[in-house]
Amino acid sequence: MSPWDLLHLAKRLEAGAGRLAAGRWGPRRLDVDIILMGSLVVSEPGLVIPHASMASRRFCLVPVAEVAAEAVVPPGGKTVAQLLASCEDALEVIAV
Repeated sequence: MSPWDLLHLAKRLEAGAGRLAAGRWGPRRLDVDIILMGSLVVSEPGLVIPHASMASRRFCLVPVAEVAAEAVVPPGGKTVAQLLASCEDALEVIAV
């Protein structure tokens, strides 16, 4: 699946769960983010991969570390585990 096709799927899933287009950080039942797609780097209006805040946000790193801790994050070359170990975000991430 292309990055844009994946983004469109994510938006359809969010809409199906009742997410309204009421703003970027408004209340929502479901929030689907594309965190990482292998070694792919995309920086286009409306789509940034890896997730723009991935290296500094535990909500991005913790779930990825659960399934691919040794994945290398482009373009810097650190692994997800390395980024998580140095992440200063104090946010608690709880699996549901």
